[in-house]
Amino acid sequence: MRNLKSLNQKAMKKFKPHLHLGKHTTSLMQLACFLFLKSLMEESQLQVFETKSRSMHEHHIAHSWKIALKKSKG
Repeated sequence: MRNLKSLNQKAMKKFKPHLHLGKHTTSLMQLACFLFLKSLMEESQLQVFETKSRSMHEHHIAHSWKIALKKSKG
């Protein structure tokens, strides 16, 4: 958990060095990341169920990735 927090801070400073982050910004970024991963997992499980496959494969996740990105962008 601590590594993810420092990774988020480094990434933000690398891409947006002029922004100053508040105390709880990294926590909100982590929450957004986890919620996106949860929606990706749910979409992937739905793809597995629709294709009547027994296990999740790379193509299920790739297809779900596109759907989850469209939903997260609004």
